[in-house]
Amino acid sequence: MSLALREYAAAKNLPEGFLRRLGLADTRYRGAPAVRIPYRDQAGIEVAVRFRLGLDKGADEDGRFRWKKGARPCLYGLERIGDARTAGFVVLVEGESDAHTLWHYGIPALGIPGATNWQEPWGAALDGIATVYLVVEPDRGGEALRAKLARSRLRDRARLVTLNGAKDPSELHVSDPAAFAEKWEAAVEAAAPWSPPASSGPASARPTIKGLAVVEGALAEQPDIRPATAPRGGYARVFQTLWTGTLRARPDAQLVFVFLLAHCGAEGVADVTPRTIADGTGLPLGRVQDALAELEAEDPVSRSPKNGGARLVLLDAHRPWGWRIVNHAGYRERTAAERQAHYRHRHRDEVRARDRERRRRERGRA
Repeated sequence: MSLALREYAAAKNLPEGFLRRLGLADTRYRGAPAVRIPYRDQAGIEVAVRFRLGLDKGADEDGRFRWKKGARPCLYGLERIGDARTAGFVVLVEGESDAHTLWHYGIPALGIPGATNWQEPWGAALDGIATVYLVVEPDRGGEALRAKLARSRLRDRARLVTLNGAKDPSELHVSDPAAFAEKWEAAVEAAAPWSPPASSGPASARPTIKGLAVVEGALAEQPDIRPATAPRGGYARVFQTLWTGTLRARPDAQLVFVFLLAHCGAEGVADVTPRTIADGTGLPLGRVQDALAELEAEDPVSRSPKNGGARLVLLDAHRPWGWRIVNHAGYRERTAAERQAHYRHRHRDEVRARDRERRRRERGRA
């Protein structure tokens, strides 16, 4: 049994360069070609190595994997847990290849190194993540994993994902990459809770955004949105025109736009999926998609002529998620200019106050 990284990439229909950026590399195991897969902790430090020796299970046993001597297995992808905390959800899958597939689509995921290997202490890494999607494969391994997790601390937060026509995300992607996003979104939308949620209050009871001026304060009450862990600090300023301009009285578009502002980086890029937005805002997926269509549409009466007045543009034409906020740089510069003006005025007032105090003391001495 042997395996090269290029063969693994071809079999999983993933770019070899992408896999190399994840740390995968060609190596040899007992003289035969193998793929080296590093396991890292939340700090990004390598704590274990797993070797993939082949693509297919053997007739008598599954000899595809071996651990490096002295390795202590853990969840695969822990160095990316911050993405899950920002998104408010994570997908648990069996093995590394499903994690690679979901990461390729920008979906936060962690891999369990073998269906029967789940260890309950691993669940601590997922504390604070509101929703845990679990893809349970339709085989004995999947049944064993489900039985283990039935007693887990994750049970009340878990939602079970069934992939019709595929056993796992990797197979779903390989069979039809062009349809993956649509099929995955449908499967997640249909995911069933493991048990009834502790609170059955109406969805409308979730906090909403009304007339806010600063994102951080308005979203602090929502448990799925954590400003302190969002990219680049997760803090954004929102101008009043969001409620007085052409988006007035369009609350879904306003909420989705504010969510993207709070989750974009310094360049105005929000590389998130509609499902991430739906889970974070509490809006149904269909309403999120409608709001995104509004924000992507040209606006002939917009104050800005860029991109025909559209507020969002897709990062890549070949995938239906991940956006750049069109006017982000302009508003950032405006905010910086206002901040500098504020500091100048404050410094001027402080200088004048010191001068007045100095003249008062001089008059007292005279």
